[in-house]
Amino acid sequence: MALLALRLAAAESENSGRSIGLDLVADGFNAPSALVSIPDGSGSLLIADQSGTVYLLDSGENKSKSIFLDLQHKLTQVGKGMEERGLLGLTLHPDFLENRKLYVVYSAPLRSDAPPQWDHS
Repeated sequence: MALLALRLAAAESENSGRSIGLDLVADGFNAPSALVSIPDGSGSLLIADQSGTVYLLDSGENKSKSIFLDLQHKLTQVGKGMEERGLLGLTLHPDFLENRKLYVVYSAPLRSDAPPQWDHS
């Protein structure tokens, strides 16, 4: 799956004024679930993949990506195909540059005290 970003571009046609296009930002993900810009002016991005990995995508010419956070061992096993479990959300603390805190939403294995109809926590 490719991660695409919308961009506004000057239109060729005098009637349309503006158009919307897509630029490839990165590819090679299972199912990207969140994209967050690091607010340090570098242009680097954090990309959460539903499989449980958060990647750091640098803003350089080659746009290399490295693992920033691996939560796979904390997640309930995700099945193949369409799935609504896994690493589902990511956001940075307002003071992220100072405290390096971030928040994630993910599906954890079933707790012993969970309701009987649940299949994860």
